[in-house]
Amino acid sequence: MDDWKRFACSILVLVLSGIGVVFALNYVVDPYDMNGKFQLGLDKEGISQPMNYRLFSLARFSRDPKVKIIFGDSRALGLREDYFQAAGADNWRNMGIGGGTLYEEIESFYFALSKVGLKRAVFVIPFNLYNDNQRHDEVPDSINVVQNPGKYYINGFVARVSLLILYSKISGRRLEIGKPTMSKDEFWDYQLGPNMTGNFYSQWSYPRDLLNKLTEAKEVCDKRGIEMTIVLPPTHVDLQGKTKDYGLEKAYSEYKKNLSCIANVIDFDFPNDLTRNRDLFIDPYHSTPPVGKLIVSQILGRDSSYGRRYSCRRGTLLSGGVPLPVHKNVTDRVGDCAATLTAMRPRPPVRKN
Repeated sequence: MDDWKRFACSILVLVLSGIGVVFALNYVVDPYDMNGKFQLGLDKEGISQPMNYRLFSLARFSRDPKVKIIFGDSRALGLREDYFQAAGADNWRNMGIGGGTLYEEIESFYFALSKVGLKRAVFVIPFNLYNDNQRHDEVPDSINVVQNPGKYYINGFVARVSLLILYSKISGRRLEIGKPTMSKDEFWDYQLGPNMTGNFYSQWSYPRDLLNKLTEAKEVCDKRGIEMTIVLPPTHVDLQGKTKDYGLEKAYSEYKKNLSCIANVIDFDFPNDLTRNRDLFIDPYHSTPPVGKLIVSQILGRDSSYGRRYSCRRGTLLSGGVPLPVHKNVTDRVGDCAATLTAMRPRPPVRKN
């Protein structure tokens, strides 16, 4: 019996020692800057962000909240905070999530709302996320970690990120996490092919639930005096043409109308000199930094070179390009937003925080 007690005690000591090592590693390296106690000159962001965009975004906001926020996926990440700062606009925080979904944008919005009194909320919504089948949402798990530091400091995944950061520092190697190994042309073709665009478009489904949730978010914004804007980011015309290949031309047109009936829209995703210029795109989905700066300028109301603005209240084009084409079955969506939203769904109760 004494042997079993000694064995159990040995196992307990071993487990507690392991937990202690993990805790110390995560507390000192602190890959997501939950405590910021130790400044060791480590390249944290370049590793911790692509390893878990959600945890990085939420932890950073919790540590340093701002009242004007960009929500979205990797397209939103292209609207860098330093672009806003260079334009003399302060208090902006980018909460973009690489590989994120619209559900995660909305979840992040409510998290931010629980932390600070927002003044502006910009949702970046590309067409491929306007899809009922894009339901992935890991933001609640990351919120749980951020709000419970104990789960962060003894987390095995966080320990793995800590070790990668230390390895990069000791070896002097910059780890390229998530970077494509193909050439630009090869990656371009891959993105347009069945494994990427085909995966999005062949499974497209009308996002009624997402439209409901966005409408609820707009109602919350209106009640709290928050300016809500939707940005439709530019994609290359090669990708825009895929809506025809997959029989989604009507859905794509209605995507713009439906969103413009929820909030004011700035639309960059239509054929123009910008979206025809391959040099202004990293791949068919992602534009280059000069385009990101142009979009930031238009969000701030200082440039209207390419974007089209649509007003929910008036249902008309405010600037740039030509008015949206109107399908006969959605005419009321442009002419009368109130009637549209009533027709779209039964009004749910406003989500409370």
